[in-house]
Amino acid sequence: MDLWMGERPARSALGATRGPSLLVVVFVVGLTLAIVLAFALPAHANGAPVDVFLDYMPGVSNWGPQDATGQAVVAVGDGRVDLEVRGLPSLQDEVYWVWLVPADQEAPVAVGAFRTDATGRGSLHVALDDLPYLTYRLLLITVEPARERAAGVPQEPGSRRALAGRFPNLELAREALVQPSSGTSGGAGAIGVTARPEFLPMTGEPASGPADSRMLTGGIALLALLCLAAGAWRRKEVQ
Repeated sequence: MDLWMGERPARSALGATRGPSLLVVVFVVGLTLAIVLAFALPAHANGAPVDVFLDYMPGVSNWGPQDATGQAVVAVGDGRVDLEVRGLPSLQDEVYWVWLVPADQEAPVAVGAFRTDATGRGSLHVALDDLPYLTYRLLLITVEPARERAAGVPQEPGSRRALAGRFPNLELAREALVQPSSGTSGGAGAIGVTARPEFLPMTGEPASGPADSRMLTGGIALLALLCLAAGAWRRKEVQ
């Protein structure tokens, strides 16, 4: 009896030393998970890719086949632009340049150049470290002279505008009343400014999507499982 009474406290002391260590681990894991979710969710929302559908846009386009089409995926927060086109003729000593037109009338931003093959297909995939974090309303493809690398990029879009596409805006889509451009379709620099620009605001506001919801749900579930495991282990030690 005396021997058993002497061993019992030693076991309790051992359990006491193990209990806090596991609780500390659970606390650290939960805190780390909360920090990761806090920073990851807004960043994902800001950099969420936006689909921009391209075609021969009346009032903007003035060059090339009117049945040409394309699609671009633009992630302003990540500086990525992925574009594919179909139906644009192959050029000699010229290239197609991609531009992002801001909504606040600032100068268009040159994204990159590409060529098309004999079938009229072409693509551009770029990641720009210096892409301005602005609200864009229009993606534009122009025809420009081929340049040597040392010559740099064009300062502004040329007068030959092929495909174009507007950034979507669900709120303004309800008011899809686009006033025609005051400039002529062939005028240099006239890139179809509309009275009601259709763009997706990049305001930095969290815009939770399915991926964000799954991440948040998974994090909460993992934290709950850790808490349950810690509680079960603690009850087992007490018994």
